[in-house]
Amino acid sequence: MTEEQIRQIVRDENNKMQRGDRFGFTNTNFHDHSGTNGVKIQQKNVTGFTPVSGAVTFAEAKSYIIHLNSNVAPTLLSLYGNVTGNSGQKFVIFGSAQLKPSFYLQAQTTSSVIAGGPQYPFVEPAHPEYGSNIPMQSHVYYGQESAGGAFHTLTAGFHVVSVEYPKGTIYARMTVTDFSKDSITLEVETLATGWEINANFIIT
Repeated sequence: MTEEQIRQIVRDENNKMQRGDRFGFTNTNFHDHSGTNGVKIQQKNVTGFTPVSGAVTFAEAKSYIIHLNSNVAPTLLSLYGNVTGNSGQKFVIFGSAQLKPSFYLQAQTTSSVIAGGPQYPFVEPAHPEYGSNIPMQSHVYYGQESAGGAFHTLTAGFHVVSVEYPKGTIYARMTVTDFSKDSITLEVETLATGWEINANFIIT
């Protein structure tokens, strides 16, 4: 075996360990929970999060809480709906937040991206604006101006809703700022007078 082959083996093992540490994985010896070589597990103790769905209208900029009734934390919040303006503007919106360890895609070359950057939820250091439990999130919207002209934009992160009208001026913005098995906190940071966010949530 050459020196380079040995170095490659060491690199591979280091990468495995780093990925494991990042998500809290640990090596576990084989066991089948038969009661002989492992404790028997009851089905009621391994039942996952029960999905939640419902529509909510946001009419002013403030904090909102979605209370959950679960023994375990959800892993994904998805939403779709619309944002309406005070002069006939209409925007179709889609957004999501990963409520588990996640990474944004980072530019790698002109033809590839790679998962990287800081791990979310932001724990250390805390997010400068929202604190220590903000998850990875993204959104997209398509807008129809009241005068009939159409435009759209795609944004890759940091909010579940963000509408600019005209482009460069934020009229509606909402962000998941905290979550647990008991609740999800949504901060409507910006909502212009007479505007509304109408969102149907699917939480799994």
